[in-house]
Amino acid sequence: MFDEVGARSSAAWRDLRVDDNPALATAAKEGSVLPLFIWCPADYEQYYPGRCSRWWLKQSLTHLGKSLESLGCPLVLIHAKDSTLAALLECVHSTGATRVVYNCLYDPISLVHDNKIENELSALGISAQSFSGDLLYEPWEVYDENGQAFTT
Repeated sequence: MFDEVGARSSAAWRDLRVDDNPALATAAKEGSVLPLFIWCPADYEQYYPGRCSRWWLKQSLTHLGKSLESLGCPLVLIHAKDSTLAALLECVHSTGATRVVYNCLYDPISLVHDNKIENELSALGISAQSFSGDLLYEPWEVYDENGQAFTT
């Protein structure tokens, strides 16, 4: 399922699942995959996760690493100091990955953050593809009977 990173390769970024992960599944079908998780505290600012959340993340990453290792594809963990984007670019360039795939997060900060990363990757000629890994429909695809977005 996984090969060495090379000509038709994808960096699968962020999601902590092996199963039911559309970004990872698509990348694996189309070539080799570099599973990648970047931890960048600077990106969190005032939303920096608390101690329990960080403990959960560590346990999840350990489990994910073992699951991926059993498939012959080790997880790459990066602790970035400045930005996720800088670490992602460095990883893509150093491995020769030709695209980045990831599952969307839908909170407002993540939407802005991911859009910035996708635009920067595209400007550099690196394909970036997002997937809806947690929802049946994207929030902006659902309208009421009048064709308007739902509101509360």
